[in-house]
Amino acid sequence: MTKTLFTKLKDMALILMLFFPVISLAQQSISGTITDADTGEPLLGVTVLVQGTNKGTVSDFDGNYLIQNVDSGDYVLDISYTGYSKLSQSISVGSSDLSQDLQLTFSASELDEIVVTGTGAPVAKKQLGNSIGSISAASLEQLPINSFSDILAGREPGIVAFPSGGLTGEGAQIRIRGNASLSQLNEPIVIVDGIRVDRGGGFGGGFVGSGGGGSSSRLDDINPESIERVEILKGASAATLFGTEASNGVIQIFTKKGQIGAPKFNFKATQGWTNFPKGKFQDNTGWTSSASTAARMSTVLGRSVQPYELVRFNATEDLFETGLNNIVNLNVSGGSEFITYFASARYQYSDGPVGGKERQGYLEGQSTNASDINEMGQFNINLNINPSEKFNIRLTSGFTSRYQTTLQNNNNIYGTGSLAQFSKPELVTESNTTGVIAFATVDETLQLGYNTRINHYNGSVGLNYYATEWLKIDGTFGIDYSGQTSEDFWPFQWNIDGFSGSRPTGQLSVGTRDFVAKTAEVKIVMDNKIGSLTSNLIVGGQYVGQQEKVLGSQGTEFPGPGFEVVGAAAQQVNFEQFTETINVGAFVQEQIGYNDYLFLTLGARFDAHSAFGSNFNGQFYPKISLSYIPSDSSSWSGLGPISSLQLRTAYGMAGLQPGAFDAFTSYLALASVNGAGIAPNNLGDPDLKPEISKEFEIGFNAGLFNDKFNLEFTYWDRITTDALYARQFPLSGGFRNQQLTNVGELEANGMEINLSGNIIRKGDLTVNAYVNAAYLKENVKSLGGAPPLKVGGSYPRYRNFLQEGFAPGANFGARLADVSSGSLPIDIANGDGLPDTNQQL
Repeated sequence: MTKTLFTKLKDMALILMLFFPVISLAQQSISGTITDADTGEPLLGVTVLVQGTNKGTVSDFDGNYLIQNVDSGDYVLDISYTGYSKLSQSISVGSSDLSQDLQLTFSASELDEIVVTGTGAPVAKKQLGNSIGSISAASLEQLPINSFSDILAGREPGIVAFPSGGLTGEGAQIRIRGNASLSQLNEPIVIVDGIRVDRGGGFGGGFVGSGGGGSSSRLDDINPESIERVEILKGASAATLFGTEASNGVIQIFTKKGQIGAPKFNFKATQGWTNFPKGKFQDNTGWTSSASTAARMSTVLGRSVQPYELVRFNATEDLFETGLNNIVNLNVSGGSEFITYFASARYQYSDGPVGGKERQGYLEGQSTNASDINEMGQFNINLNINPSEKFNIRLTSGFTSRYQTTLQNNNNIYGTGSLAQFSKPELVTESNTTGVIAFATVDETLQLGYNTRINHYNGSVGLNYYATEWLKIDGTFGIDYSGQTSEDFWPFQWNIDGFSGSRPTGQLSVGTRDFVAKTAEVKIVMDNKIGSLTSNLIVGGQYVGQQEKVLGSQGTEFPGPGFEVVGAAAQQVNFEQFTETINVGAFVQEQIGYNDYLFLTLGARFDAHSAFGSNFNGQFYPKISLSYIPSDSSSWSGLGPISSLQLRTAYGMAGLQPGAFDAFTSYLALASVNGAGIAPNNLGDPDLKPEISKEFEIGFNAGLFNDKFNLEFTYWDRITTDALYARQFPLSGGFRNQQLTNVGELEANGMEINLSGNIIRKGDLTVNAYVNAAYLKENVKSLGGAPPLKVGGSYPRYRNFLQEGFAPGANFGARLADVSSGSLPIDIANGDGLPDTNQQL
């Protein structure tokens, strides 16, 4: 028994030695300063790697870098930084520390930029046949970035981030190359440090609405000060390795890491003012032929009004005020070769430019519940641990606590702004001071309030094991959790003007939403080189499990003022919903390179998703891409102003799954005083399949005038088959609800162009240029024999239908929508508050 125990301990020691080898004492450090070759300015955030090892660092605020514990010998330093040419510097480490200053030359070309999204492992952009956007936080340091939405807005062609309602704290909806679906969520997949995060939003939960359209976004819970860079895949040809759910593209966020050295602190405080521009809303204008009405108008408006006189005021702009925005942020980073750290703490308080405080004089002491406030406290901490040269551990975590409130807004009969615009001067009275036509007065809607509280956490553990020079094993495991509590409060006798008759004794709706996403991914990366050929083979698997639980309760008719809980109401209703989806996929990708200027990439993913019926056994998504860089070949001698050139093309497939229960027959529970019962709910379709998007793209990247400018162009074409849409089946079967069905085919194509570069770069003066544009065309090619599909909800004022051969954007002139990236993106199915742009019959 003793011998067996000794043998086990010996084996454990050998395993520990494998992962944590003894560090040689004969080691030195490499240090220096990295500066701009033209201006001499130190560069922050430059990546320095020792080729053939896992040693590396990032330059600090003064451009200094330090790599410790390097064995004596000859090495090559690989230095890379967005906006500069990649540098490879040969060095020799002797018996003492080495000092090596480095200079980087400005380059607008992005061909040497290292990316990882959709590739499985770090590769240079020039090796990819598909377009991939990248945004560096360093390039946004001097810009007023208040949220993650601000980082995306206008940075990449083909990507649109637009606010849902325009009020403070309301998040942007993100569209990449338009809409890939008629019925499903059109937001891209969002990944932070390798883990899937909540991409939902809104004030919703059970009975709680969104105030009419405006909603928050869980993506804006991400601390913008913690972001190092963002990578964007713009469609199925690039996002194949993400499989089901990737038709809308992928956004991957990488948070900051610490660098070796003493602690470095960065403190920033900003204060801003927000105003809506005056003169953008037309005046409320009216007149009357009645002397008695003119007399009433004179009394209410406080000035003489004569019959037939045009009377003007602006009820909408009376709601505007000066908003305030305060942000305080503190970052600290540092560490040793064994462990580096980055921590960030951020507080933001924004009181927006809407609230109607200037109307308090009309309310006779009544206070308002309506406001647009966004308050956030955020904290991030990242650790990078290097127990040995072969093993690396990454720990990341971020937490946001957020409170947000807004007023009734957007497309809403109780929307404060809507009612102000619909007011008429000739209808003003002592109790209706703007002359609202119907529903409620402006002052009454100011008594109503929406508010929500969110706690959002995401954390990950990343493990890298460098088994040999050609074999690397990478694992990422993490969780994203968001807990939300929302309230929609109508106080007792909120109709202070006696105008509205809706719920006069008050109503409170309370909803909670708990969302959890669990991610686990393991990859094996194998590199090989045979003569002029290089091989990069990646094999991996991924698990993503998502759970959402929504609880709601609503109470109507309070016995008196001061009662603000559901339990005090005479009528009470409850709601509960739980959904869970699991996606498991395996992927493989092989990239073959020839002389570092020709790259062929073949890849595929096989997915199984829990949302589908029993007849669904999995889905296969292939990809192929080709990249040719003639400027890297020995025969290249330049082509006029073109100093570097990449030609590329790619084809790939990705999917989009239906909801968790759309494939199954289900029944609805009924509660009554006579007992519980059931009723038909969802008809079900065991043959339900995911939508499949097949996308082809072709384009080029050209460096101009010694890479002072970069021109990027892409043409893409997408076909979505087995398009999912809810059809109405005969009611005689007992199922009244519409059933999600694979009904047809959508087609879309577009072009993207991006020009960026440097005009002046001399001393302390730098002038850069940046222009991008995109063109999008979408069309409903086939509905699979289904009749025209009604869209726009069930509100009786709207009768909107989709028909074959018409784009969902037909009211802007032509029947086939030609929409540039500067126009409003198309989204008729998701209720995003945009104008209904489809054909009206």
